[in-house]
Amino acid sequence: MLKIQAEANVPTEHGNFRMIAFSEEESDWMPHMAIIAEGTDLSKPVNVRFHSECITGEVFHAKECECGQQLDSAVKFVHKNGGMLVSVRQEGRHIGIINILKAYSLQTKGWETARAHRELG
Repeated sequence: MLKIQAEANVPTEHGNFRMIAFSEEESDWMPHMAIIAEGTDLSKPVNVRFHSECITGEVFHAKECECGQQLDSAVKFVHKNGGMLVSVRQEGRHIGIINILKAYSLQTKGWETARAHRELG
C-alpha cells in the first residue's frame, strides 16, 4: 500500500506546487510523485494527469520522444487551471530504460515505436 512519505511546498519555474512523495516504504529512494498546484481545491473535481517517467525525453530531451514536452505542458496546464500531476515511476511505460534504448535502436532501422515496444515486452 502506498503511503505519503514526504511533502513540501516547492517553487518551480512554472509556479508554486505542493510536492508529495508516495511509496510503500520510507526507505524507497525512487517514489512516485504528485504535484498539486497552489490554490487547488481538493474538495471539488480536480484536473489530474498521470505521467509515466521518461528519462530520455524529460532529462535528455531526445528528439524521438515527446514525453518532456507533454510533461512541461501538463505542469503549465495544472498551474494555470488548478489540479495535480502524478508522476509514476515506471520508465518507458514499464519496459525500462534498457528496452527503451533498444527500441531507439530498432527505430533507427525503420521500426514504428509501438511495434518496437511490443517486441521488447
